[in-house]
Amino acid sequence: MRNIGCPICGKDEGRTIYPQTLTPDAKPMAAGPMHDPERVHYRIRECSGCRLRYSSPIFDEAGVRDLYADAAHTNVRSGEEGNVKRTFELYYELIRPHLARRDRMLDIGCDTGTLLDVARRDGFREVFGIEPNPVAAAQAAAVPGSSISRAFYEATVYPPEHFDLITLIHVVDHLVDVNEFLARVRGHLRRGGAVLAVVHNVESLLERLLGERFPPYNVYHHYFFSKRTLRLLFERAGFDVAVLRASRWSERPTIATRPDFFSTRPRCCLRLSAASGTEPSGPWGPTRFP
Repeated sequence: MRNIGCPICGKDEGRTIYPQTLTPDAKPMAAGPMHDPERVHYRIRECSGCRLRYSSPIFDEAGVRDLYADAAHTNVRSGEEGNVKRTFELYYELIRPHLARRDRMLDIGCDTGTLLDVARRDGFREVFGIEPNPVAAAQAAAVPGSSISRAFYEATVYPPEHFDLITLIHVVDHLVDVNEFLARVRGHLRRGGAVLAVVHNVESLLERLLGERFPPYNVYHHYFFSKRTLRLLFERAGFDVAVLRASRWSERPTIATRPDFFSTRPRCCLRLSAASGTEPSGPWGPTRFP
């Protein structure tokens, strides 16, 4: 196990919101003694400076890697494929007006490749995906023209300023070294390139109703963002926040773009979702995400 702190304030100072429910003998593997990693959580803390909620201590690097590498299923449950496809099409429509070019796209945590296929159909010449889950990666590899890596993003090698679009669908809240990660993402974007991301909203009505039973409180998640803390995170990473919105129930994205030739910082439009789990019917659901 390793302790982590607040990536915004750079400290581990605050109070414990919920003690861990993870048993002392739990192993990182998804099929290990903890049985269901979506139903137990680490100790959840709240930073005394910015009030970001985060998990600490968490599994070490190898343990976090094993959670995904040993997973036995994808994030798309049987019967939900059509709804997931529609949700991802709507995500893509939000970023589409911000795309200056459609040469190369990278989806980090691409799962079964749904978003890769949406981008390909919109004219992207090359689509790259990163997915450590072997079951999901095998399905993503079936997307025509896709190039899928099972390595974690931090271990991949891409040329600088290589991508026109990088997508992070429920990725930022799973990270450990989030500032280093976002800096790397910026380096891999072309000037004028865009980032699309989705995170959970820890200030949603659902969290207020469920408290500790809020579905994102599990061992897959290390950070739990509010509108304020998400803004602070992206500003710290060098983005200017242009739009910040949050929803109570449905999945909503973050849009971040590199600067054009006349600006000094990339702009971003931020939106948060309520939670994981199956969403109520509507134009954005139902879908299910870890």
